[in-house]
Amino acid sequence: MATNKAFETPLKLTLAAPSGVTITSGEPILFGSGTHAIPGVAIEAAISTNPPYDPNSGFLGFDFSGGVFVSVTASHLASPSAGAAIAVGDPVYLAGGTFDKATGITYGGTVCADSTGDFFGLALVAIAAGATATIPVLLKNAA
Repeated sequence: MATNKAFETPLKLTLAAPSGVTITSGEPILFGSGTHAIPGVAIEAAISTNPPYDPNSGFLGFDFSGGVFVSVTASHLASPSAGAAIAVGDPVYLAGGTFDKATGITYGGTVCADSTGDFFGLALVAIAAGATATIPVLLKNAA
């Protein structure tokens, strides 16, 4: 490995967690902002014993590589009643949510078909328009 290389993929990092926020294991997040935001999921849950989490540390583990199961809504947030079917291989986005400037983490968003959000990854299973399902998504970093 090069002397200046920090880590090899798969990319799992421990980052500062937003203060006073409960993040659940598997919750989709973005690290960074704008076109350079990196999608991932929380490995552990804040205030959890499975996997063990030290609430005094102020840090959580996040996975930024591969495919993950996340809840995906086949609609646009601005017009939920319109619905937007998602086909295998379609892009899905993390829309809405709260950006924590201190940690660079966006949490509480919805993975959906709304292209006004940040590109999250590619759907590996189809979803009918207006439906919500937990499906595997190939993260942007692997796509």
